[in-house]
Amino acid sequence: MNEAKKSKGRFKPTPAFYEAIIIVIISILTFAYASLFNIHAFFDKLLKKVRVGPISGEATPIVFAILTLCLSMFSIRRWLEIRHEVRRRMIAEEGLRKHKDQLEDLVIERTRETLGLHKQVEFILAATKTGLDIIDSGYNMVYVDKGWQKVYGDPGGRKCYEYFMGRDSICPGCGVTKALETRKMVVTEEVLVKEGNRPVQVTTIPYQNEKGEWLVAEVNVDISERKKLEEELVKHRDRLEDLIKERTGQLIDNELRFRLIFNEAVDGLILADIDTRRFFMVNKSICDMLGYSEEEMKGLSVSDIHPENELPHILEQFNARPGESLRSRNRCPSNVKTAAYFMRTLPLRRSSSPAKNIS
Repeated sequence: MNEAKKSKGRFKPTPAFYEAIIIVIISILTFAYASLFNIHAFFDKLLKKVRVGPISGEATPIVFAILTLCLSMFSIRRWLEIRHEVRRRMIAEEGLRKHKDQLEDLVIERTRETLGLHKQVEFILAATKTGLDIIDSGYNMVYVDKGWQKVYGDPGGRKCYEYFMGRDSICPGCGVTKALETRKMVVTEEVLVKEGNRPVQVTTIPYQNEKGEWLVAEVNVDISERKKLEEELVKHRDRLEDLIKERTGQLIDNELRFRLIFNEAVDGLILADIDTRRFFMVNKSICDMLGYSEEEMKGLSVSDIHPENELPHILEQFNARPGESLRSRNRCPSNVKTAAYFMRTLPLRRSSSPAKNIS
């Protein structure tokens, strides 16, 4: 604490203090020099030439000393300014050098990052069989990624249609032409002949560079797997269509056989809706048995041909399990035109149509 106070009370010389010391020393040397070499005579002659009256011998050294002091102060001040300017420039140059070094380090770092990113992009493009190229409005190759250059070679000075397709003219349906005309992104599918007819989806993106020139960037994505899947789907669809046609033919044949057997059966057959109990299909035998026409039978229901005392038993059989058969002999009801008949009730359910019942 005491040492801090002592150091705080000490006098610290400044550049102005040194400047004052230098001025005093120069002034003393000037007086000595004037006294030694009788400089006041020279000043008398000089003042006479500029038409200033003579100065007494006692005043001449004083005037000379004042002029010398002013000149010395000016010289010292100028020297200090120059030194300060030099120091400021040195500091600025040092700062610029450090800043330049920092910029160089940053450029090197960013260059390494860019190169690393570029390598990663090239790796991803190669791994996914994706090609990237840039073409100008004259169909000249501007850029091709490294992976494709290994396959197609140096693109310098070559046209896109010659480089990729080995043609001497623009490809039919060229996406580059359409993209440059419409200024919109275009998606097409191409086959790369030089790569064993490998199919690719080409996304052509038009853009302008810093000079205002129009170019296109093409992203070529491999779609070999997708094409294989599409072919498999087409084959599967064709198989399904053939199977549907086959099953449809079988159903039609079964329907025809059923109707033939149903209509030609000696037994009387009736198909009734299990919910409404109305008849929707009858054969000729049941019409002959009951004395109704086919159209008249289709307008009747279960309750129309059964006696009231038999209805609970008949309706109970409608609720029986599908496939369970019950047989009963009933007397002819008053609205049936035949004498007597046998009735077999067989509940059925069909998935392709509303639930039906056979009576």
